[in-house]
Amino acid sequence: MDAVPISKRRLFASSAVVVLVAVAIRISSLSESYWIDELHSAWCVWGGWDDVFPRSVAGHQSPAYFLGLRLWMLVFGDSELAMRMSSVTAVASACGVLTYGVGRWTNSLIGGTASGLSLALETNSLFFGTELRPYAVVILASSIATTCFVRRMSQRDEKAMLGLIGSILLAAIVQPTSIGVLVWFPIIVFVNDHDRRKLLRLNRWTFVVLSLLSVTFVFLWSTTLSQSWLQRDQWASFATATSLRELWKAWDWVWLLLIPIALTTIGTLPRRLTFCLAMMAVGATAAYWVVSWLGWIPLWHRRYFIAVLPMIATVIGGAVGAVSARNSCLGWMAASVLVVGMTVRQSTFSRFVGAPSRALVVRGEDWRSAVEWVNANAQKGDRIFLDGGLIESDALSTEALESNQLGYLTFAVEGPYRVDLPVIPIGSRLSDVRSTESADTLIITRRPAKKIEADWLSNAEIRAFGNVTVVLLPGQG
Repeated sequence: MDAVPISKRRLFASSAVVVLVAVAIRISSLSESYWIDELHSAWCVWGGWDDVFPRSVAGHQSPAYFLGLRLWMLVFGDSELAMRMSSVTAVASACGVLTYGVGRWTNSLIGGTASGLSLALETNSLFFGTELRPYAVVILASSIATTCFVRRMSQRDEKAMLGLIGSILLAAIVQPTSIGVLVWFPIIVFVNDHDRRKLLRLNRWTFVVLSLLSVTFVFLWSTTLSQSWLQRDQWASFATATSLRELWKAWDWVWLLLIPIALTTIGTLPRRLTFCLAMMAVGATAAYWVVSWLGWIPLWHRRYFIAVLPMIATVIGGAVGAVSARNSCLGWMAASVLVVGMTVRQSTFSRFVGAPSRALVVRGEDWRSAVEWVNANAQKGDRIFLDGGLIESDALSTEALESNQLGYLTFAVEGPYRVDLPVIPIGSRLSDVRSTESADTLIITRRPAKKIEADWLSNAEIRAFGNVTVVLLPGQG
């Protein structure tokens, strides 16, 4: 490593630049209509404070994130841009944390900057960092945990354990599935410490960690996890692993891990810890694939193990730092190759260069326009049905619904985009809906127009709004 410690002022300046880049690259992706999962977030905070808890539980989510989001909305407003800025702020802060933390760990401004920029520009970070969901907060918590972990392991800094414990608890209470990734940090710290006195002190830390995690688990189980566990089969349709090929596609392994690890071998320190983080990233991702593939718990979706991403970005920073310690020019070259190569491979570079003002993240569900069209064309007495594409639709629509359940099924048209007339939720069988003689029938469905079977739609008018479609069945009178 460099003989002279890196200037904190330079690291702060570099962190600030990376934060600005992370925010600027996401601004164009914030004003699009919410997609269905984001609409649930909006619905949770659209009522009063008393509505946040039951509405988040109805969607099998921890209420902690939504309480914070409710406060954010009251302070900054309820537009799509203002609301999504909460996620942008969280991910941009995570990029700054990695830039500073990895820079301190590697004693390399180049390494820290490479780590922060990698997290700022990686395609999954772009997606979750522009989405009104709790996963951006998980990325921030994981970034703090990762930097505290490398500081504790490299400098034996006991104070870093406070940050490690706090960030793990934050991630767990916001998104419980992230604990399967982050819990390995304190375990590895415990196993790595061989000194007896240190071990005794670590035992106290371990007791604190286990106690706090137990309290957190009891709280989450009593609020959301018990219900989610009983209804876990509902997630099997999209979160079940079916082939080993899916594991290879989970991340851009070549640019995010394989090339950085190869670069680490030609550098100096911190090779061992960089390699450890790489193995943790691979192991955690593989573990989620295995439990899903075996049918134990359907968790095979990046949202459930998004906490891995800051580990990967730290590996990139560690690799660049290792090369930079041998030769600073090689370090800058390595950082440029890794960051540019990643953005080219993920098509971010070409999309941004081709149209800098266009959104890098497009979800394609124009609920706003669909609802506006329905409000402009529906008449009093018309029947309006909603197929929101929710996994709970089939189960709940056949039961006597409580008001909260009904609100959950219809939130796509009762939140920021509100249909003026009453709406009836339906399951996935659109063909069960028939026109009547006296009034028109409208179906708002979260499926592309090209995927709607047309054999029962004679004389129907179909309007496409991205992946949201409105079907108008004229009355037969």
